[in-house]
Amino acid sequence: MARLTPPKDLDPLAKSAWRNLVRQHDHLTDADSAMLRNYSVAVAIAQKAEELLSRDGLIVETVRGVGRHPASSVLHEASSRITRCLRELKCTPSTRRAKTHETESTPLNAPIRFTVTG
Repeated sequence: MARLTPPKDLDPLAKSAWRNLVRQHDHLTDADSAMLRNYSVAVAIAQKAEELLSRDGLIVETVRGVGRHPASSVLHEASSRITRCLRELKCTPSTRRAKTHETESTPLNAPIRFTVTG
């Protein structure tokens, strides 16, 4: 199978996230490209937000006074998006485990049994 390559318009952080995920999970196909893009962009956003928080700190002076850095909300949303994408792509331990159990418990050549009650 041909390797999935990141779209050319992704920034370097997003391309790196794309390549890392594809390298680690060989079940991904072209049908996953849109979700891979969503995941990769979210990773890039999260990394940029983390850089801002590392540089400025969690608490900053804002126009309203001292408060949470706006990047903390951006990081939270990007992290949630990453988690949703990884689940959808079946790239989390629990979704991989569920996928393994599905294939183990229902082989393609298993007979189908029906129970008639009446």
